[in-house]
Amino acid sequence: MKSLPSTGASTLRPRLRLSVSLERAEGAGVSAASLELLRRLDSARSLREAAVGMGLSYRHAWNLLHEAEMQLGQPLARSERGRGTALTPFGALVVAALAEIDDRLERPLAEASQALAAALALGQGASRRTR
Repeated sequence: MKSLPSTGASTLRPRLRLSVSLERAEGAGVSAASLELLRRLDSARSLREAAVGMGLSYRHAWNLLHEAEMQLGQPLARSERGRGTALTPFGALVVAALAEIDDRLERPLAEASQALAAALALGQGASRRTR
C-alpha cells in the first residue's frame, strides 16, 4: 500500500471564522460579502477603499451595497460629497450587531480551533507510527 505524501499538516494552524448572511424563506437575502463590505465601510468611510480591501471593483461593491439595501428595505450608507461614504444609523446598527456576534463567538471559535489543531497533531502522530 502506498503511503500518502506528507502535506505538512503539522504546520497547519486552524482558524475558524464565522460567515454571516441574512436569508429569507423565499431565498433572497443579504450575502456575507455585503455584510463584510459594511464592516469595512464603517472603518474606511470610503466605498472605494472598502472595495479594494476586499478585492472588489467599486462597481461590484456599489451593487452589493445597493442589493443589501433593497433586501433590508432601508439605506445602509450614504455618500457625503467630499467626505466619502458613511453608514446610516441603520447601517451602524447592523455593523454593531455583527460586532456583538463576533465578540460572543470569539472564544468558542478559538477553543474549537485549538481542538481541531490537537486532532490534527494526533492524526500526524498516528500516521507516522503506521508508516
